Amino acid sequence: MFGVLKIKGYRLLWSTQLLSNLGDAIRNWAILFWVFHASSQSPLMQSMVLLAEYVPALLIGPFAGIWVDRYAYKKVLLASTLLRALLSLAAIPFIISGQIGMVLGLIAISSVVQQFFQPAVSKGLVNLVPKDSLMAANSLSRTTQTSLTLAGPILGALIYQVLGAELSFTVDGILFLAGACLLLVMAVPNSRPAVQNSTFTPAVFWKEFTEGIRFGWQNSIVQAIFSLLCIMSLGIGAINLLNIFLVVNEIGLSEQYVAWGNSVQGAGMLIGALIAGSVSKKLKAYHWLTIWSVGIMVIGIIVLALSWNEYIMFASRLLIGLGVTLLNISITTLFQLEVPEKLIGRVGSVLETAPLLAMLISLSLSGYLQTLISTRYIFLGSALILFAAGIAALFQLGCVRTMKYKEKSRQSSGF
Repeated sequence: MFGVLKIKGYRLLWSTQLLSNLGDAIRNWAILFWVFHASSQSPLMQSMVLLAEYVPALLIGPFAGIWVDRYAYKKVLLASTLLRALLSLAAIPFIISGQIGMVLGLIAISSVVQQFFQPAVSKGLVNLVPKDSLMAANSLSRTTQTSLTLAGPILGALIYQVLGAELSFTVDGILFLAGACLLLVMAVPNSRPAVQNSTFTPAVFWKEFTEGIRFGWQNSIVQAIFSLLCIMSLGIGAINLLNIFLVVNEIGLSEQYVAWGNSVQGAGMLIGALIAGSVSKKLKAYHWLTIWSVGIMVIGIIVLALSWNEYIMFASRLLIGLGVTLLNISITTLFQLEVPEKLIGRVGSVLETAPLLAMLISLSLSGYLQTLISTRYIFLGSALILFAAGIAALFQLGCVRTMKYKEKSRQSSGF
């Protein structure tokens, strides 16, 4: 897995991701704590923070890939990284003066800019990393993100307590500026022309957007990835929201076990990323890894729903974390291998945004269902839906593989 760091271009891209993810962890916890105190512990303002982060992603996310596909991905990465650095630094005077509305506005703009970053990263991976090393690169990226997920709350809270919100945002801005400096020296092999068309009218905009949608609609592998991501987000959204009710009301444990369960799930995610990275050179049947990952998640959710003590609950969260990460890595690799480079931005933007919408729907629906039925039944229902999605994906991925094999056989036989 770490062997891919020998590729200089990928090493610089991975380092930029590391710095940006670290900056996000520091900034997000600074926002959470600062708004909590500046708003006199107002639940409404805490909700506004979530709206500022998620609503722009839902509105802009599906269309961000159009620019990623039209222009050189390095320029998109550089522009988005620089803008996010400037937005973090621009928020400091408003933090000092206690203007929550202005800070939330800058957060919303930063969320818009962020939607261009991840599709450009996917495009960069395909351009910089050989196909047989894509899974290793995705595993390393997932390992890094998971490690920061585990360490982020501790690090973010510590920096906030020691430096305060103003300097936390300063550190965030400096990290993004450092990432931009790395991108400046990143060489781009096999780079195509920066702009596909000289004009960019609304008609061209819509045409390029629908090209990505059409490809995803007609490609069964993309369809399987789309459905699995959305269904997984529905299930994880319910678990994140209702886990405290299961732990406290159903199993009869104290609230601290909720945090411990989250940590165990994070450990499972880290283990999954390390396993995927260690077998990345040997494993080629990514479609089967996808199906097995769904199976692990289904078993984990069922065990969680039926848990009667903390040990069973911890084991289930470990399985869920393992399955989530393996599924993310396998479908990311499938996506990068299946989707043409010229469409990665547009198709990837939709695939990034749709699960977020599914997550928000799950949060809303699960909260309502919890007032009607047991939390255990909700989790079992999530497992059943994910199982059905896995069966559908089995046929979609298997059929695509069979058709490609038949086509290859037909061509080799001369017919």
